[in-house]
Amino acid sequence: SGLIDADVTTNGQAIQFFQNSGNNSLTNSGTIRIESTGSFSPAIKVQDSNVYSITNTATGIIESSGATTVAEGIRVDDTGSSVNLITNQGNISATGIAGARGISVLGDSAGINQINNSGSITAQGGTGVTNGIVFWGGGTSVVNSGSITGTATDENANGIHSARDLTTLNNSGAISGSRHGVSVEGTLTNIINTGTITGTAGYGVNNGGSITNLTNLQNNLTYNGKLPTNYYVKVNSSSSYGKIYFTSASGSMNIGIADDSTLTEGTYEDALDGVTSSNIAI
Repeated sequence: SGLIDADVTTNGQAIQFFQNSGNNSLTNSGTIRIESTGSFSPAIKVQDSNVYSITNTATGIIESSGATTVAEGIRVDDTGSSVNLITNQGNISATGIAGARGISVLGDSAGINQINNSGSITAQGGTGVTNGIVFWGGGTSVVNSGSITGTATDENANGIHSARDLTTLNNSGAISGSRHGVSVEGTLTNIINTGTITGTAGYGVNNGGSITNLTNLQNNLTYNGKLPTNYYVKVNSSSSYGKIYFTSASGSMNIGIADDSTLTEGTYEDALDGVTSSNIAI
């Protein structure tokens, strides 16, 4: 419930797990903050370590500001580094002169098993690449009922960027980026969207990788790139159902109705746009 504050002029962090293993856990109900004029400045850094859980409660603040290259709220990197569970009910923020990352996984063998966010994860960058959450390592699931936001002055920012493998993204909250809401370059097996995913200068979902299953309730989801293998429309009623607008669609997909839908008599207009018959698998 107190304050951990680091004010540095070089690369640094407020809290570091280094060469730790086992049942290490951190719970924050106060403020963990770093202000740096160095190149890199995560508030919490997990390096060459295995951490069971990091919990930021509803009163918790984790913030990084001022780094000249990348400011980061939580950074997991180095060979074999992992965090089993990150739970955020409060606020995680990173503000950088160039780039910023709310939560980042770096390195092929680094990973975060699960992120549960019901609070706010925000990355505010300048002219550098910025992401609310970025996976350059592995991940199993992201469950979001809060907000995940990436913004940058040059619009090169995503809410979530998955460059490696992520099994499930389950969103009932809001994911947004000044470029894309969700950017996929690796493999994302399941996207379940009952909230909103938006990109200001780009698209809600930009797929340059592989998406297997996409379930959608949002009535104005925009999607660019390679089609998912399976697209499922979530239906609550004839006035509440998923609508998706495809751009530069490539490949083909199966189309179905989500199992937990409620179908009523009525007309379901504009559920699908931007694809042709050649894009529909038979």
